[in-house]
Amino acid sequence: MKIKHAKAVLLSGLILAAPFAVAHDGATGVVKQRMDAMGKIAAHLKSVNAMLRGTAELDTEAVQAAIDEIGMIARHMPDMFPEGSDAAPSEAGPKIWTDKADFDAKFADLANAATAMSEAAASGDNSAMGQAFGGLAKTCKGCHADYRINRD
Repeated sequence: MKIKHAKAVLLSGLILAAPFAVAHDGATGVVKQRMDAMGKIAAHLKSVNAMLRGTAELDTEAVQAAIDEIGMIARHMPDMFPEGSDAAPSEAGPKIWTDKADFDAKFADLANAATAMSEAAASGDNSAMGQAFGGLAKTCKGCHADYRINRD
């Protein structure tokens, strides 16, 4: 990967994740770590979405770097939800611990969707990337619908 592309992905991730820092006021320990990780996922999705929609220049290497980080985060996220880590400001719903196997499977689905998206980006096929991105976004929405609570 070209250095300038890696820097661009990192910089866009930091800029786009900035609003999440405010929402995470008071979070500490593993709750802050996972909220920050989720913020990175959201920032990467926003950046890739902009490239796929044509509102930012399409850079398949940057797409792959962002999606690869999403996959890496997804593989580690189940460990970031120990029992008892659901107090505010956490948005973790109690169902996480009553249906842990399904919850963990959702992150496996996210990692698999990230792999599919990375492969689509490597192919350079815009249609395949769009379809894979849709599947990736769907995994996020499905998990949030089942396991995230809104504290607002």
